Amino acid sequence: MKKSKSRLTAAVLALLVALATSWPCKVSRAADDLTAKENKIKQSKQQALRNLQLAKQRVSSQTKSFESLKKEVEELKEKGKATEGEVEYLQGTFDKALQELTQAQEVYEKAVSEMERQQKLYEERLVAIFETRNDNSWINILISSKNLESLHTRYELSQIIADNDKQALDSLESSMEYAKRNQDNAKNVQDQADKLLKNAKKQLENLRNDISLQEENLLEQQNKLAQAQGSIKSLEAANASFDAQLKQIGQQRKAQAEALLKMQQQAFAKNQVNSGNFKNAPTPPQGGIIGGAAPAVGGGGWVFPNTYSHTITCPFGYGDNVLGNSSFHRGVDFQGAFGSKIVAARGGTVVKAYNPFEGQNYSGGSYGNYVVIDHGGGLCTLYGHMKSVLVSAGQQVQAGQVIGLCGSTGNSTGPHLHFEVQVNGELQNPLGYVS
Repeated sequence: MKKSKSRLTAAVLALLVALATSWPCKVSRAADDLTAKENKIKQSKQQALRNLQLAKQRVSSQTKSFESLKKEVEELKEKGKATEGEVEYLQGTFDKALQELTQAQEVYEKAVSEMERQQKLYEERLVAIFETRNDNSWINILISSKNLESLHTRYELSQIIADNDKQALDSLESSMEYAKRNQDNAKNVQDQADKLLKNAKKQLENLRNDISLQEENLLEQQNKLAQAQGSIKSLEAANASFDAQLKQIGQQRKAQAEALLKMQQQAFAKNQVNSGNFKNAPTPPQGGIIGGAAPAVGGGGWVFPNTYSHTITCPFGYGDNVLGNSSFHRGVDFQGAFGSKIVAARGGTVVKAYNPFEGQNYSGGSYGNYVVIDHGGGLCTLYGHMKSVLVSAGQQVQAGQVIGLCGSTGNSTGPHLHFEVQVNGELQNPLGYVS
């Protein structure tokens, strides 16, 4: 039973060791997936922010248009009220002119009627006077007169009556002409008032049509403004969602890092050396390879990958390192300078060209920008913490070909090249291959 339990423990430990020391394209695959997801979310967030800015600009522009149109409608309504007042005043003027015209017509008609009546009486008296002036009449006047004085008096009286009738008719004719002029003047005033009233009513009708049309435009503009404001709310909600997703990714990345660290600590606890320096770090046996002999490779041999310097700033294995801890160091760090050239240590195919921090001297992440090259026969190399990656996945490279520029991206304290070697999935001391 104890042997079975011991074997199970050994199997779990071996699995943990394999996971903890496996090549980064396996161990960091989940981290890379998170980074890719994070970059995608950031791109979506940037696009949403651009859309939000455009939406706010549209809202600002539409708000100005809405306020301008609203002011125009209010001005039209004020003008409409003034025109309504003018129409009301002109209606009163027209009604008054019509009343005066009616009164003038009545006066004129009475004058005409009186003129006709007096004219008829005058004509009758003229006939009577004329008849008194014929022979028989004069004889009758002469006979009926007591003396010459009486005859003269009667003649004068008839003459006076005729003259008075003539004067009365002339006066009536003057009155009738005056009434006619008053009637004509009243008609002119009424016509002018009617013309002004019609013009004012037409203006009022046009204003009301303009107000109705502009109110429709105002409603349409208000609806557009409401839609744009709704778009802003949706975009703000989307940005909040992106922030929440990014926060969740950060939490997942932290959890992954903690889990990986714990797994490494458990996996290598029993193999930890007693001294805390690199003098006791594992070194390759004769032949240069931990975990088996080097695979056969094609022509071209090995080339030192760091063009700046051969100085080692952190060796392979356990011991106190530049990060201030004694965890297992997966490769060798060579001193570098920002922008110095990094070359392929051997010919092969680029299987990973990870460069989310392209052109940056510093960044977050583990390896930062890095390249993995498959040299065939289970042999792979990794080049980490680059400033720039100059190759792409699937590209064939030759030994000594420039694949990137030195930087300090990822978990790094300064410009250097982190160089790793793996054979059949197991980490090797790179100094067994390059020196």
